[in-house]
Amino acid sequence: METVQPLGLKIKRIRKSLGYSRDEFSKLVNVPFSTLKNYELLYRNVSSSLVLTICNHPVMHKYTLWLVSDTTCPEIGQVEPPPLKGSEETSEESDSN
Repeated sequence: METVQPLGLKIKRIRKSLGYSRDEFSKLVNVPFSTLKNYELLYRNVSSSLVLTICNHPVMHKYTLWLVSDTTCPEIGQVEPPPLKGSEETSEESDSN
Protein backbone atom coordinates (compact mmCIF):
# COMPACT_ATOMS: atom_id res chain seq x y z
CA MET A 1 0.00 0.00 0.00
CA GLU A 2 1.28 3.43 -0.95
CA THR A 3 2.03 5.97 1.77
CA VAL A 4 -0.35 8.91 1.92
CA GLN A 5 1.44 12.20 1.39
CA PRO A 6 1.02 14.73 4.25
CA LEU A 7 -1.44 17.56 3.56
CA GLY A 8 1.28 20.20 3.85
CA LEU A 9 3.23 18.61 1.00
CA LYS A 10 0.05 18.21 -1.05
CA ILE A 11 -0.66 21.92 -0.66
CA LYS A 12 2.89 22.69 -1.73
CA ARG A 13 2.40 20.51 -4.83
CA ILE A 14 -0.81 22.35 -5.68
CA ARG A 15 0.85 25.74 -5.20
CA LYS A 16 3.89 24.83 -7.28
CA SER A 17 1.80 23.28 -10.07
CA LEU A 18 -0.13 26.53 -10.39
CA GLY A 19 3.08 28.58 -10.43
CA TYR A 20 2.40 30.59 -7.28
CA SER A 21 5.05 31.76 -4.84
CA ARG A 22 4.29 31.19 -1.17
CA ASP A 23 3.49 34.87 -0.82
CA GLU A 24 1.04 34.84 -3.75
CA PHE A 25 -0.62 31.63 -2.61
CA SER A 26 -0.96 32.77 1.00
CA LYS A 27 -2.81 35.87 -0.22
CA LEU A 28 -4.97 33.81 -2.57
CA VAL A 29 -6.14 31.50 0.23
CA ASN A 30 -6.11 34.19 2.93
CA VAL A 31 -3.59 32.47 5.20
CA PRO A 32 -0.59 34.27 6.73
CA PHE A 33 2.65 33.58 4.87
CA SER A 34 4.33 32.11 7.96
CA THR A 35 1.39 29.77 8.57
CA LEU A 36 1.52 28.49 4.98
CA LYS A 37 5.27 27.98 5.28
CA ASN A 38 4.79 26.02 8.51
CA TYR A 39 2.13 23.85 6.85
CA GLU A 40 4.37 23.11 3.87
CA LEU A 41 7.35 22.30 6.05
CA LEU A 42 5.14 20.05 8.20
CA TYR A 43 5.75 22.11 11.34
CA ARG A 44 1.98 22.53 11.82
CA ASN A 45 -1.10 20.51 10.97
CA VAL A 46 -3.11 21.96 8.11
CA SER A 47 -6.36 23.59 9.19
CA SER A 48 -9.65 22.25 7.91
CA SER A 49 -10.60 25.77 6.82
CA LEU A 50 -7.62 25.88 4.44
CA VAL A 51 -8.55 22.49 2.99
CA LEU A 52 -12.10 23.76 2.38
CA THR A 53 -10.80 26.98 0.84
CA ILE A 54 -8.65 25.02 -1.62
CA CYS A 55 -11.42 22.54 -2.41
CA ASN A 56 -13.88 25.34 -3.15
CA HIS A 57 -11.52 27.63 -5.08
CA PRO A 58 -12.34 27.61 -8.82
CA VAL A 59 -8.68 27.27 -9.87
CA MET A 60 -7.87 24.51 -7.36
CA HIS A 61 -11.17 22.63 -7.33
CA LYS A 62 -9.73 20.04 -9.73
CA TYR A 63 -7.46 18.78 -6.93
CA THR A 64 -10.25 18.23 -4.35
CA LEU A 65 -10.57 14.45 -4.61
CA TRP A 66 -6.81 13.93 -4.57
CA LEU A 67 -6.31 16.36 -1.67
CA VAL A 68 -8.80 14.67 0.62
CA SER A 69 -8.67 11.02 -0.47
CA ASP A 70 -5.49 10.44 -2.51
CA THR A 71 -7.53 9.33 -5.52
CA THR A 72 -8.23 10.86 -8.90
CA CYS A 73 -11.01 10.65 -11.45
CA PRO A 74 -9.85 12.34 -14.66
CA GLU A 75 -13.16 11.66 -16.41
CA ILE A 76 -14.82 14.19 -14.11
CA GLY A 77 -11.83 16.55 -13.99
CA GLN A 78 -10.38 15.40 -10.66
CA VAL A 79 -6.62 15.13 -11.08
CA GLU A 80 -3.44 15.31 -9.05
CA PRO A 81 -0.71 17.91 -9.59
CA PRO A 82 2.69 16.85 -10.90
CA PRO A 83 5.03 15.45 -8.24
CA LEU A 84 7.59 17.72 -6.65
CA LYS A 85 11.17 17.25 -7.68
CA GLY A 86 13.19 15.49 -4.95
CA SER A 87 14.81 18.61 -3.50
CA GLU A 88 11.57 20.63 -3.61
CA GLU A 89 9.81 18.24 -1.27
CA THR A 90 12.10 18.97 1.66
CA SER A 91 13.54 22.39 0.86
CA GLU A 92 12.61 25.46 2.86
CA GLU A 93 12.83 27.74 -0.19
CA SER A 94 13.45 31.43 0.16
CA ASP A 95 10.85 33.51 1.96
CA SER A 96 9.36 34.74 -1.31
CA ASN A 97 8.75 31.24 -2.69
